[in-house]
Amino acid sequence: MIHELSSTNEDDTEIDLRPTELVIIIVETIEKIYKLINNGVYRCDFSTQQKTYDAASKDVLVKVNSILKTQPNLCGNVLTETDLYLLPTLL
Repeated sequence: MIHELSSTNEDDTEIDLRPTELVIIIVETIEKIYKLINNGVYRCDFSTQQKTYDAASKDVLVKVNSILKTQPNLCGNVLTETDLYLLPTLL
């Protein structure tokens, strides 16, 4: 289950990582990240040959780059929980 994340900064301004108008896009994007990107990282981890690893890692990077080359964040121009969800996978 995905929980709503929010935080406050020093100015007491709330940061909404799950804006109501983007909830559907956020949920769909997180599902895509899990299916396409996280599983690609697992394929890298379990590969036993360099050729297999290279193919899996390229696949992951191509997917991420295809999204981020047209917009600054995964769900458009605003930072959302999807960006934070992807971060550990990329690290």
